[in-house]
Amino acid sequence: HYPLRRQRQMCIRDRLYPVSFEESVLRDDPSYYKKTNFEYKIANVNGIKLSVIDEGPKDGKKDLIVFLHGFPESAKMWTKQIRYFSKAGYRVIAPDLRGYNNSDKPENVMDYHLDHLSMDIVELVTNYAKKKQAIVIGHDWGAALTWYLSLKHPSVLKRAVILNAPHFDAFSKALTTTQAFSSWYMLFFQLPFIPEWRISKDDFSWFLIGLSSAPSQTFSKQQVEEYKKMWTSSISTMLNYYKAAVRNIFYKGIERFGASKIPTLIIWGENDKYLQAWLASESAKPENCANCKLVYVNASHWVVEEISPEVNSLIEQYLE
Repeated sequence: HYPLRRQRQMCIRDRLYPVSFEESVLRDDPSYYKKTNFEYKIANVNGIKLSVIDEGPKDGKKDLIVFLHGFPESAKMWTKQIRYFSKAGYRVIAPDLRGYNNSDKPENVMDYHLDHLSMDIVELVTNYAKKKQAIVIGHDWGAALTWYLSLKHPSVLKRAVILNAPHFDAFSKALTTTQAFSSWYMLFFQLPFIPEWRISKDDFSWFLIGLSSAPSQTFSKQQVEEYKKMWTSSISTMLNYYKAAVRNIFYKGIERFGASKIPTLIIWGENDKYLQAWLASESAKPENCANCKLVYVNASHWVVEEISPEVNSLIEQYLE
């Protein structure tokens, strides 16, 4: 057992004190700010204000698409999807989730429980969608929120697309496997002050090294500079997502959710270093997702930015 224990210790040490970030992995994209010059609106939902990208025709001829970003990104992670599907005739909205960027940042940790996060999106959909339903597409935490909507608020979803986030029952099962060691940071984030200090140290090198698990040139210098500005003002409230989730388990135990009945496409980057690939097939089992299509792709956790054209094509084919 010693070598395995030593390996685990090294894994934690390397993630707390990773090698320095190399700027050369970022591409220069001078047109980034022009490409991301979206129309933003302020949406009053669930007692807070969300900053929301709103693009595409407002005539309601096609379904509303809602894109939900993950940690530690923002709505702009969906730039290529927003441009592509709005040009295809869809009205597309992409909020900065509560606690992120220019959206409101409630101070109470439990204000970031999925009950509150999901009601933000329920009210967003009912306010924006003529038919009070939408196609909801999420990555990472945004995908976890999409799962939750499909299970707790299915009436607002017409279809769901999940990118690299497991069904809750699949993830609960994973915590008894080696996946638990890949998810150790969720417990680290429970500490007061220390996670914020470590994350912001060396100009957010920890987050940047996480992003660089994608192939070189996936992210641009300009996008990263925008993220750094957001992280400076939002890091504590971003971490509240993890704090609320773990505290809920501590107080109430692990909830069993059962099967989502919403038609769902799962796109899974099989090179994800944070979430093991078998979680996708476990999530797609009938006891977790009654109407599910699973597609593995050759990509990292950051599948949206890494292979945007393929992601767009898979989503488009699924919606046709």
